[in-house]
Amino acid sequence: MPELQTEESQVIEKTHVNDIVSQCDEAKPACRNCVKHSIRCSFAANSPSSDLSPSNPPEPRVIPSRFELDGDSAASSPGLSPCNAPLLPFPVADLELLHHYMTSSSSFFADNRQNAQFWQVKVPQLGFEHHFILRLLLAISALHIARDSPERQESSKARAEEHYVAALRAITALLPHVNETNCHALFLASTLVCHYSFGKGPTPGDYLAFSNVGQPEWLRLFKGVRAIIESNPDVVKASGVLPSVAQGEMQKHEPNLPKRSNHFDFRTQFERIRRVIAAQSPSPESEIYMEALDSLENCFAATYEGKSDAWDERSRSSHIMFRWLYQASEPFVARMQDKRPMAIVIFSFFAVLMKEHADVWTLDGWAEHIMTGIHAYLPPVYHDFIQWPMQQVNWTPPKDDTKME
Repeated sequence: MPELQTEESQVIEKTHVNDIVSQCDEAKPACRNCVKHSIRCSFAANSPSSDLSPSNPPEPRVIPSRFELDGDSAASSPGLSPCNAPLLPFPVADLELLHHYMTSSSSFFADNRQNAQFWQVKVPQLGFEHHFILRLLLAISALHIARDSPERQESSKARAEEHYVAALRAITALLPHVNETNCHALFLASTLVCHYSFGKGPTPGDYLAFSNVGQPEWLRLFKGVRAIIESNPDVVKASGVLPSVAQGEMQKHEPNLPKRSNHFDFRTQFERIRRVIAAQSPSPESEIYMEALDSLENCFAATYEGKSDAWDERSRSSHIMFRWLYQASEPFVARMQDKRPMAIVIFSFFAVLMKEHADVWTLDGWAEHIMTGIHAYLPPVYHDFIQWPMQQVNWTPPKDDTKME
C-alpha cells in the first residue's frame, strides 16, 4: 500500500541521516560532514558579522532536515543538538502509546497467561507486519490514557481518532483483496475495531443490538468479523489470532472452577421467560426466541457456575458473553434491530453479563446504557419482565424517561 511504503521509506531515510550526524567531526566553523549533507550543526561558529574576514568566511547556509521533529528538535531541548539527538521515525508520543498498550491496555484483553502472551507480544509483532493493526493498538491505548488522565483527555482522544481513521482507510482498501495471506490480520483488525468502538463509550441512540436509526455501527463491524472467519476458517484458525469469542461450539466438560461468590438463582428468571415464550402457539417466531434464550442461559451457567455446559477454562472471561452475540442467529439479530418486545426482553439479560464485566474499561457504562434503550422502547406491558435485569444492573428509569415509538 502506498501509505505504508511511504512510512517505511521515511524510516530508512531517517536512519541514514542519523548515521551521518553521528559522524560529526566538530570542525570549525561548521562540521564538514554536516555541511555536505545539509544537516544543522551545533558546532557551527556563531561569530558576529564584524568579526568576519576572508580567513573566517561565513558558514554555508544549512537547510534544516525534514526529519527534525517539532517535539524532539534541538530547539525544544536546550543543550541537545541534532548532532547528538536521536532522529526518531515517528513522534515520541507514539512510543508512549505503544509502551502503554504493552504494559497496561493489553492486560484487559487477556483472561489467562496464554492469552496475555498473545495480546502483549504476538499482536504487536503482527502489527509490525501489518501497520493498520499497529495503528489500532495505538488508538486503543490513546483512548485508555484519555480515560485515566483527564488532563490529557482532549489530546489523547484526538490522537486516538487520528490513528483509527488511518487504520480504517488501510483496512477498507484491503478488504476487496482478502486472501490467505492477509485474512488473519484483517480478522484481528476487525476485532480491534470493535474494542475501539466500545472504548469510545456509549453513544446516545446506539444500544449495541439496536439503535434509534439504522443498524448500530458496532453490529456491522461484528458481522464483518463473522464474514472473514466464515470465508477463511482454516487459515484464520491456523494463524493463532482467533480468540475464544469465535472458536467453535461449546465443549461438554466441567472445568474445576468454584462458583462465583455473587452467584444467584438466574435459572428461575430464565425459566419464567421460557414459559412466556412457550405460552405462544408453536411457531418459527417462538423457536427463534427459545434458541437465543437457551444459548444466553449457557453463558450465565459458564459465568456464574463454572460448569454444566461451560465452554472452556476461559469461560469466566468477557469473551464468553460476546460469543452469544457472535453466534446469535440472523433472524434473532434482525428482531433485536426491529426492537421486537420479546427480543429486547431477552437482550436485557445480556446487560447483566455486561455489568458483570464492567471492570473491563471498554465495557464500563454499557450495561446501564443498554437498559436505558430497552426501557425506552419496550411497551409498558413488558416492563415486569425486565425488573430482574434492572435490579442486577442497578439501574432505575429516570423521571423524565421518554417512551419511543
